[in-house]
Amino acid sequence: MRKILVGSVTMTLVTGLAWMIAGGKAPEPDKPVIGTPRDISPASADAPPAVPLEPPPAVAEWMRGRQLQVDEKDAIGFFASHDGRVDALEWLKEQGVDAGATLMLSAAWSGRIEVMEWLKEQGAGVNVKDIHGETAMHRAAKNGRVDAMAWLKERGADVNVKDESGYTPLLYAEEMLERQQKEIHASAVKWLKANGAE
Repeated sequence: MRKILVGSVTMTLVTGLAWMIAGGKAPEPDKPVIGTPRDISPASADAPPAVPLEPPPAVAEWMRGRQLQVDEKDAIGFFASHDGRVDALEWLKEQGVDAGATLMLSAAWSGRIEVMEWLKEQGAGVNVKDIHGETAMHRAAKNGRVDAMAWLKERGADVNVKDESGYTPLLYAEEMLERQQKEIHASAVKWLKANGAE
C-alpha cells in the first residue's frame, strides 16, 4: 500500500490500483505514480509524507480569497494566469510544477500580458492548442482582448489558425460581436481584419 497526502487527510491507495494507473506496471518505490498528485509520499510507511511548500504570504492571501488549497496545483495555475498572479506561478514552479503551456490561453482570455510574457520566458509557445484546437489568439479574440492579440501576433501567433470546428479568431470575434454588441468585440474584429485575418 502507498500513502498519498491530500490536503491534511492521508488516504491509502491500494497497490493494485496504483499499478492500474501506471499502465499495468508496478510503480517504482521512490517515484510518484503517473496520474496521481505530485505529493505522493515514498513507499515506506515510516517515511514522513511529502508536504507542499507554503506559499509566500501574498500568494497565500490570494489563494484564501479564491478558496484554493496548496494541493490544487492545476486550479492555482489556471486562476493565477487568469488573475495575473505571476508570483503564484513562480511559487508553483519552485515546487517543480510545470507551468503548463495551455495557461497561455487563460492569460490571453483575460489580457494578462505580464503572465503571457512570463509563460513565454518559461518556454510556452504562442500557438499552443488546447484539446479543442483553440489557441491563445482564439481566446483573446473571443473576449475582445486586442492588446493580447497584438502581443501574440508580434511573437508569431497565427491570426488565421482554425480550431477543430474550423473557427478562426475572426469568426469567434464576429460571433461574440453579434451576440453581445460590445465595443471590445467590434475593436477585435477591426484589429483582426487590419492584421490579415480572413
